[in-house]
Amino acid sequence: MVPLRLIKVILDSGEIEVLATSLLDGERYPATLFKALYHLRWGVETDYRQLKQSHELQNFSGRTPQAVQQDFYSQVLLNNLASLFCASAQATVDQRHAGSKHPWKVNYTQALSRLKNTLVVLLINPLQDSLCTLLQKLARSTVAIRPGRSFPRKHRRPGTRGCEGYKRTM
Repeated sequence: MVPLRLIKVILDSGEIEVLATSLLDGERYPATLFKALYHLRWGVETDYRQLKQSHELQNFSGRTPQAVQQDFYSQVLLNNLASLFCASAQATVDQRHAGSKHPWKVNYTQALSRLKNTLVVLLINPLQDSLCTLLQKLARSTVAIRPGRSFPRKHRRPGTRGCEGYKRTM
């Protein structure tokens, strides 16, 4: 049994959330800190979302432990490479949108798609020209950053359950 501390947090919308933590010392970790701490998890949660949605991490190509591990680690590697290429192209995006109303960033989903299509070519023949071309394409695939927006999302299609491409052999 793991002892937990439950903390009630009132969001800006008035909604109440209950957070569970293993930080039991109320004097050292006052409840008032947890609202800000909860928002610091946003980057971690976004990375999980990228792995699950953009990489379709839950749809494994095989059912054996080895196949699941290979899929998992290859997707984590692809995620890291896409993030690295996005960070490399971001300087160009910052220059291009210097006077814009909102800051802009490289569109991660489009970067991931372009990287999937060119990764093998880059690994076989890592010419400087092909890498520069990829970074230029990424710098043109951008999206505005609009902080403070909050509205219900429209889900266009239902989520998947399991591997849609998997068919039993019997």
